[in-house]
Amino acid sequence: MIELQRFIVTQLKKIHSRVYLEWTPQDTPYPYVVYQIPNSSEVNRREDFVLEINVWDRLPEPSGSTVRLQMLADQMDQQLNRLIYTDESGWTVRFFRMSRLMLPDPDPSIRRRQLRYEIRTYRRDT
Repeated sequence: MIELQRFIVTQLKKIHSRVYLEWTPQDTPYPYVVYQIPNSSEVNRREDFVLEINVWDRLPEPSGSTVRLQMLADQMDQQLNRLIYTDESGWTVRFFRMSRLMLPDPDPSIRRRQLRYEIRTYRRDT
């Protein structure tokens, strides 16, 4: 799983520098990205994971525009959706988008987009 996390962070940091696993340090400047891998399951000769990516931004005053947030979420999705990667050991990873959500926040000045992916991992040695 550490190998998978390293790969995910590498892909996300190609798009944005503030990428965190599970939570952010207090006072992290917006926008930022938080990812988690809440579950996995074995299916035949592969292991499948769910990847949740939450992109957070504070709306600029006075426009309240979400363009920066939308563009960041779009770039993340373009980087990951249908991505296939195989390393020299034969480990193969395939990403498939499951959903893209607009999730409300109790603070009306904060917006969040969530991207969810199914990650299918295959190993030559299994």
